[in-house]
Amino acid sequence: MIAFAMFPKTQVATLGGVASFIHSGTNTSVAVSASTSTLVLAANGGRLAAEVCNAGASGNLAYLNLQGSATGVGEYGVVLNGGTCYSINDNNLWSGPVYAYDTATTTITTLDEQ
Repeated sequence: MIAFAMFPKTQVATLGGVASFIHSGTNTSVAVSASTSTLVLAANGGRLAAEVCNAGASGNLAYLNLQGSATGVGEYGVVLNGGTCYSINDNNLWSGPVYAYDTATTTITTLDEQ
């Protein structure tokens, strides 16, 4: 399932149970199939910040890769437990794509602020 929602400038959005103040952005939910590398956040040269959340249950680990598609857990640098988020902001701004890999099926939600 993939869903998109556009937010008007300077609106508060809720992602992963946390309210965030954004200028404008796109909220997306992507189903990640078991043992499949999936693009969850497309490259965006205008990105100001982003939030990537694992909407799965606690104990369901999703592995994020900022380098491109990969085929296994060992190739990923960020691990998200179910119900947790990873922030991309001015401390670690990444405008490239983000891929997720999971050993079980999960949903990754993202908010890409522009």
